[in-house]
Amino acid sequence: MIVVYCLQSEAKPSCTYVGASVDMVHRLRQHNGALVGGAKYTSKHRPWRVHMYVKDFATWRDALRFEWAWKRVSRRMSGKSAVTRREQAVSELLEKEAWRKRWAGSTPVAAILEGTSGRKGECSNASYWSGRFEDRKVR
Repeated sequence: MIVVYCLQSEAKPSCTYVGASVDMVHRLRQHNGALVGGAKYTSKHRPWRVHMYVKDFATWRDALRFEWAWKRVSRRMSGKSAVTRREQAVSELLEKEAWRKRWAGSTPVAAILEGTSGRKGECSNASYWSGRFEDRKVR
């Protein structure tokens, strides 16, 4: 399963990181230093937790396009915390008709996990659950 995810630093909650992976649990362990291979940026603010993710992309290319757009849209928003910008950006992207057409066979679904912005809930038609990501299996 291809997933585009947003990590939030537990050490510095204002720091976020967006990435894509086919095995999010393995990738999270890399970002946290338990395995070799995490992104250079994430080595600074460990430990990380999954704040939200978008799943069910048909192709790796669709996931990378979404990752790029998510980063771009959230950077252009101003006056809000990084976490809030990431949440609003993913919600906007999933609602845009142009993006849904681009994904062709994909029907991406997003879920917000433990929202530190005071929000817990869903984006789009997401299934919501709380708790640490490592404690749950992704379906």
